[in-house]
Amino acid sequence: VRKVARDSSKGRTMEIARTLFNNSENGLENSGIANRVNLADTEVRRLVRFLREVDVVSQFNKKSKTKVKGVSTTGKVKFKLTDRVDKLMETLSEI
Repeated sequence: VRKVARDSSKGRTMEIARTLFNNSENGLENSGIANRVNLADTEVRRLVRFLREVDVVSQFNKKSKTKVKGVSTTGKVKFKLTDRVDKLMETLSEI
């Protein structure tokens, strides 16, 4: 709890929320979030887990099937803001 509170006070969770808001149409994988906010993947995973627990971020699977050398693969897990938080961010961006 103390570490998450420190991260929140530095604005890391807000930065992740802003990044997801700016990419709300397709969502982002952990690595995409990490690249955009300049944090390590492990740090982003920890913070996204916290944001999921407090119902700020939701997880979904992007349904896209591709065949690579005869092997079917499906899309990876992505994250986006929950509808409630997305509406709040939209309101804040208008101010």
